[in-house]
Amino acid sequence: METKHAVALVGLGKISDAHLQGWREAKEVQVKIVVDTDGARAGAKAREYGVPEFGTDFQAVLERQDIDIVDLAIPHFLHAPYSIAALKAGKHVLVEKPVATKLSDAEEMIKTAESTGKKLMVAEPIRFSPSHRRAARMIEQGEVGDPFLFNTRAQFYVPPQRFQGTNTGWRSEAGKIGGGVLLESGIHNIATATFLMGDVESVVAFKGKQTRSEITVEDTISVLFRFESGATGHGSFSWAARWSDYTDDFTVFGTEGVLGNRPRTGRIFLDKGKGEVREWVETQVAAGKSEEIKHFLDCIDNDKTPVTSAAEETKNLKVVLAAYLSATENRPVKIEELKAN
Repeated sequence: METKHAVALVGLGKISDAHLQGWREAKEVQVKIVVDTDGARAGAKAREYGVPEFGTDFQAVLERQDIDIVDLAIPHFLHAPYSIAALKAGKHVLVEKPVATKLSDAEEMIKTAESTGKKLMVAEPIRFSPSHRRAARMIEQGEVGDPFLFNTRAQFYVPPQRFQGTNTGWRSEAGKIGGGVLLESGIHNIATATFLMGDVESVVAFKGKQTRSEITVEDTISVLFRFESGATGHGSFSWAARWSDYTDDFTVFGTEGVLGNRPRTGRIFLDKGKGEVREWVETQVAAGKSEEIKHFLDCIDNDKTPVTSAAEETKNLKVVLAAYLSATENRPVKIEELKAN
């Protein structure tokens, strides 16, 4: 099969498997090389997925004329510098969430993509989840009436080794991870909030009692939202919840009904308060990258703006940063207050 695009995947942690599987399912695309600071891991991953080359030199990838796409599955603090370097080298870039850890970095990424004319997309799966898409359609079609309240949770226990070791220890350094449960996990819930309810106007946040000594950033935080529509909401996020259930859900309350998801089953439910709850089964693709990559390629080939562009995902980053500012200064924070520095 003739290839139209050649990819370099940089960063081979756990999420790289989803990326590689997604590229494998794409048409007219070949992952030519996988790159990681750990050469042995790069070699093993290349053999596992049948990638012809592997290496440890990111700069060498940028100098290659045969590669037009760079996929970055790397630590948070490297998102901005690596994305900017790849864009300037003439590559289209897919980068893992969050877009960056600092607003100034995110805005520089946006400017670089605009000046180079290359596509820059953030790998945020929410916009490609069938269940979330169904929920958005149902809200748009008026199934819940006027949405006035939004609740969401991401509460589970993260193993200590996620913050330890040669390849994962960067998460134990606050300057490298950039934030805790809200930035790394809750960013998906923030993306859900803005997808279903529109842009956030202001937040009030409280960091919870820190119970995980191996985590140097917040392990628990609660956030109150006010949306530009006038609706309000609440988010509760924790990496310290010791229970057998993995809780990651959302609920939209409207004047005509309540809509939400059941993460264990992939179901969307609609309750209009008449003694009957309707449910829809959707395929779970939260960890998959196939639809994201398909969309990214379509944007490259047909000059479209990705639905999870750096500009769009910077809106979600601003909500997180506003929450951190609110928790630090013990006051409500409007999103418009945030300025790059």
